[in-house]
Amino acid sequence: MPRFRLLLLLFIASLAAAGAADWPRFRGPNGSGVAADAKNLPVEFGPAKNAVWKTAVPFGRSSPVVTGGKIFLTAAEGSSLLTLAYDAATGRELWRRAVPRSRNEKRYKANDTASPSPAANASGVYVFFSDFGLAAYSHTGKERWRMLLGPFRNYDGVSSSPILAGGLLIQLVDQSKGLFLLAVDPATGKQRWRAERTDAMEGWSIPIVHEDQLIAVGTNRV
Repeated sequence: MPRFRLLLLLFIASLAAAGAADWPRFRGPNGSGVAADAKNLPVEFGPAKNAVWKTAVPFGRSSPVVTGGKIFLTAAEGSSLLTLAYDAATGRELWRRAVPRSRNEKRYKANDTASPSPAANASGVYVFFSDFGLAAYSHTGKERWRMLLGPFRNYDGVSSSPILAGGLLIQLVDQSKGLFLLAVDPATGKQRWRAERTDAMEGWSIPIVHEDQLIAVGTNRV
């Protein structure tokens, strides 16, 4: 298991133990990378320093998210694309669920199908795999829905993470052709709208929210 995967879990567990608010998506609240209400965070961390707990996890390049005292992350093992839940206080694995890998897309070696980070709220956790599409689970691990997407055409692979905004689940897909921004009902998995991005090119960004706008960059575009 790559060491960085273990250290990420130690850091997120430290964040949760410090009484910080939820860290519900990639880079935290609105992608800011800031835990504004966290106090007494360790300035050093590692397996032998300020460790709350440690646990082995399957390989994947996604970042963990924290909601409601649970840590969620994604990984891949063979033909299974995994969503995993851990107790933030103890590191105990609560559940793992799998969807089948429907294909194995070519991508840059530093990318993988589990690069996108989950998004989570009080109702559930939502994941995106480039070799499958979107899936949603309850906090207890019950699958709520799945949506097949792709195949995708991106030289380095698709790695944009889903976000929750305005009561919708948002997924950005920038590729060489057929780029789009997708909005899904998080409760049902039904498409609410899809916006084609005809003036953008390959990219790997994740939207941020400003008032009633979704702001996303693409190659030479905002």
